Amino acid sequence: MNERIVAGVPLAGMKLSPATNKKVKAYEDAKARYRKYLADNRDCAAPLPYSTLRGPQNLKPPALVKAEKELKELDAKAIAKGEPLTDKDEFLAPVRARIDEYKRTEPLLKKAMEEAEEAAIEAIRAELPSLARQAMDAATEAKKEYEKALEAAQVAQAALRGQIKRFMQYVTGGVVRDARFRGVIGESDKYLAAWDITEDGRLSYAGAFSLGLVGPGAFNVDTIDLTDFIEPEEEEMTPWEHGHRSLDPNAEKHVVWRPGSYN
Repeated sequence: MNERIVAGVPLAGMKLSPATNKKVKAYEDAKARYRKYLADNRDCAAPLPYSTLRGPQNLKPPALVKAEKELKELDAKAIAKGEPLTDKDEFLAPVRARIDEYKRTEPLLKKAMEEAEEAAIEAIRAELPSLARQAMDAATEAKKEYEKALEAAQVAQAALRGQIKRFMQYVTGGVVRDARFRGVIGESDKYLAAWDITEDGRLSYAGAFSLGLVGPGAFNVDTIDLTDFIEPEEEEMTPWEHGHRSLDPNAEKHVVWRPGSYN
């Protein structure tokens, strides 16, 4: 979305009076013209002067530097062939004319842009109360939509928690009624973080570990055959310390779980 901003005031999607819209459009057009002119004629602008140990350096516009370089190359070829030198003033005249035109045009375009901006700002300032009311009404509607979405999310969250608890009861024959939540400390919703399903529709090993179904410290209960419920491939993992995987690359690796019923 094109975020229309004038003097720090965002205007995209807001209703303005026809008169203000006209002034804002005039400013945007003036700014576009100015920027395009600068881009098309950047080689006519002299770089800002800077100081060195030899004193201030007044640099030439790139277009003039390029033309003078071309003239030197032509002069060198002329000398080599024994021909007369190219007339300097005549050769540089078109470039100097462009630079002179730039020096006249750039300030005028800039001034026109600044004047249009001032007019737009003045018009917008008069409409700030209207813009504030529009934003206030929009915020009120947004809050209503947010509350609806939040309520729906809470219902879905409760459903997720309830079904995970049921899953735990079913796989343990009703012995375990909730998850253990290891390795998801700090998550805003531990049930959402723990329920990690793989592409083949099985619970990932990390998710099963978080729920307390596998790995060191898992619930010490009989379960149904978990082959169809937890990813079956063996995974090599470094030892777990205090419920977290060791980050030591030299730690001895071992197979942490094989699918199936366990105690």
